[in-house]
Amino acid sequence: MRKKQTICFCLLSLFISSSIAQLPLRIMPQSISDYQVVDSGRFVIRYSLDFVEDPDKLTVKESDIILLELGKNISKSYSYNLYRFDSILTDGVSKGTPGLPFIQKTVPPLEVFKNYPKGKITVTYRSPYQGPVFKYIEDEVNFNWIVHREKKNILGYTCQKATSTFRGRTWTAWFTNEIPVSDGPWKFCGLPGLILSVSDDKEHYSYNCIGIDNKTTSIKVWDWKYENTTREKLNAFIKRAYESPLDYMKASGQKVNFIGMESTNASIPFNPIELE
Repeated sequence: MRKKQTICFCLLSLFISSSIAQLPLRIMPQSISDYQVVDSGRFVIRYSLDFVEDPDKLTVKESDIILLELGKNISKSYSYNLYRFDSILTDGVSKGTPGLPFIQKTVPPLEVFKNYPKGKITVTYRSPYQGPVFKYIEDEVNFNWIVHREKKNILGYTCQKATSTFRGRTWTAWFTNEIPVSDGPWKFCGLPGLILSVSDDKEHYSYNCIGIDNKTTSIKVWDWKYENTTREKLNAFIKRAYESPLDYMKASGQKVNFIGMESTNASIPFNPIELE
């Protein structure tokens, strides 16, 4: 009987370990009712983002829509799906029917502001569950692009090829001089035209423009309680959370009720866009 119980316990622990290893750390919606407008503009660029969450499963990809708001002086790049969940929560709170569901898919939990403050990049990162919202500021990055002669058409725009090695990944971008804005999704910038497509050589991350909307936009910074940090410290924090998700969940106040879960050391696949 004891042998049977031991086998069952081991199988349960293995099942829990396997389940945790496949379960992303979920992001919680936040209220976006309070904010500051830091710039205004006329264009919103829409990109499809396909990304690999587990480097050992290259055929399994997550997807999202990334919006790039182009202001007069500042730009903002962020996840549309995350913004949509925030909007649903905010609307529910305003109607007296608040809810706080997990976002049931993987989304990039960060916003990237270029030239905010002037000559700098500000990144906000929402840690899983009810963890802090981090913020760091770094110098505007230099991708040291190499521009090639190759050209192709994207959405009716003539685009030119450029390549760069940046923080552990080699990138190929396609930019158009027909939109003379030195910008792109995420932190990408530094070319003499808007980046319409960019992907790394392993195709772990691939951004492709799917639409350009000519409409008035207000670039907003949410009035959240931010915890100031550095890029290096934030990346180390995220890595620890993925390597020891149970420790992270308990530290963030999540209840762990499964038998045997406390003794497992299951990690979650971690594939950050910046490897260095």
